[in-house]
Amino acid sequence: MAVAAMLARDAGGNYLIPMWIACCIQLPALLHWCQQQFAGRRREVRASRLDQGLTLAMLLTAVGLGLQAQSVDASFIAATTFVAGMLLMERLDALGSRVEEAITEPGRIAVLVFRPWLLMLLAGTVLLALPLSTQSSVPDYRHNFWLHVGQSAFSSVSAGCLVGISAYSYGEDYTFFGQAILFVLTQLSGMAFAALGLAAAHPFLRQAISLRSILLVAFGMQLTAMCLMYPCWQATDAPAAASRIWFGLVHASDAMWNSGWMLRTDGLGEYLRQPIVFACVVILAVTGSLGLPHILDLIAGARRVQAPQAQWTDSLPPRGVPPWKQLASWEAGAALVALMTCAACIFLWETPRFLPESMVTSRPVDFGGGRVSIRDDMSHAERWMRSVYLASTLRSAGMQSMPLSEGAVAWPTWILMLGAMLLGGSIAGTAGGMRTTTLLLPLICTFLPRLSWTSHPGGYEVRRLLLRGALQAIAVMCGVAAVSVMLLFLTTDGTVYERVFDGVSTASNVGLTTGLSLHLTVFGRISMMLLMIAGRWAPLLIWLGVSHRLLALTPPVARSKSIPQDRTE
Repeated sequence: MAVAAMLARDAGGNYLIPMWIACCIQLPALLHWCQQQFAGRRREVRASRLDQGLTLAMLLTAVGLGLQAQSVDASFIAATTFVAGMLLMERLDALGSRVEEAITEPGRIAVLVFRPWLLMLLAGTVLLALPLSTQSSVPDYRHNFWLHVGQSAFSSVSAGCLVGISAYSYGEDYTFFGQAILFVLTQLSGMAFAALGLAAAHPFLRQAISLRSILLVAFGMQLTAMCLMYPCWQATDAPAAASRIWFGLVHASDAMWNSGWMLRTDGLGEYLRQPIVFACVVILAVTGSLGLPHILDLIAGARRVQAPQAQWTDSLPPRGVPPWKQLASWEAGAALVALMTCAACIFLWETPRFLPESMVTSRPVDFGGGRVSIRDDMSHAERWMRSVYLASTLRSAGMQSMPLSEGAVAWPTWILMLGAMLLGGSIAGTAGGMRTTTLLLPLICTFLPRLSWTSHPGGYEVRRLLLRGALQAIAVMCGVAAVSVMLLFLTTDGTVYERVFDGVSTASNVGLTTGLSLHLTVFGRISMMLLMIAGRWAPLLIWLGVSHRLLALTPPVARSKSIPQDRTE
């Protein structure tokens, strides 16, 4: 009730109810929190001293803000936000502990995550539907109540599925409150799918990696990228220090968690010429797509091999490592090959006069949105940077910074983009699609010697399980993409180019669009929301099931022997 009273405002921040009533509604919650901190059972909690210190700091800050703004409303906003944030952190901490315990049980972790995730989408829909979330120039509930709620639900599901497309502009139509809601939804969803990715990749890792380590590294990379990009933003986009921090934090978060939200309508088009912004976004997008579990597993394995006490004479990978424990190195190699191959193909095909005119669609007069087409006249160095950027975000975040409507790219590039989006990233990452693992595991099963499988307990059964799981993931994801395209043909007007591209990108959870998402009908919007959820969860559930059965097939003794020990031990 206190949070509802605090948020009962219009787009200009003015209360919809008298301010003194809103303050009276918030007061009991604040008094109860203080009573619990200093006189209740919370004194028995281990971290009570820290909570008490934070509460005192909050009270002083709230009083200071009220005096500075000369309004008691500012004090109540700070205090209520603090209490709500502390309660949310307690809930997340408790959920995180349960999820951490279930990492080694892939069959159970999806049940733990799905219900809170679904509740988060519902809460995001309600918060985004508030007048406070959108600018006053945006048609809201007063013009068409259900249309506004539908648009808010679409944005909430898009953020929760790490897609990042909406009928509203992230930077222009949403207020800072609305942007903050989408940012929080993206962060929480990224954490949830990072946990699911770790559980799915757990049987394939040679080292035990905790969820806490994954999240700490992810947040550290985001903060580092934000600091590096801080001086790069233009004054027209981020005039003040706080806006520069926000600008960097949003784009670092979206790249890390493979979501496509952009604060500018033309994306990062103008900033791709700056090496720092280009490098930060590309590295974070590739890291999120490959997955921190695989990266940390490779780093830990390299340190173990290079340790002085590990006197290895065998060639890498060690003989004692089962084939399925080599997935991280295969994923890293495949990611590098896919990135460079896609970038080279896009660079060549989008260079003017390289392809015959029959393979290039007619260009419209204006693409709109201020985006620069990759087919425009530019230096080879700039076209190469744009090709690498598009290739690195194509299978993961999207982060649209170039026009993709009909005429913007050649037909071979369009087909390549469809295949890359449908393929997606690793099972350990937060990208969508069928996962590169679905192609790598059949290769591993086919080309590695039969003896490398049968020499390990349960190896032959593991080989059959991985092949069956990969085929299931391919079939399910292709089916979801086909249904997505079919529903767009049935519900939304557009060209074949637009409906096929947007259908595949939606099912693959990639934040790229030809602009068709702005013109979805009611049934088209509902269909796309359901297909975002299906495209995110269907292949993930398949791989969680494969991992669960894989752990059951490999006995504990075999799992412990699969990690080579130091010779001195």
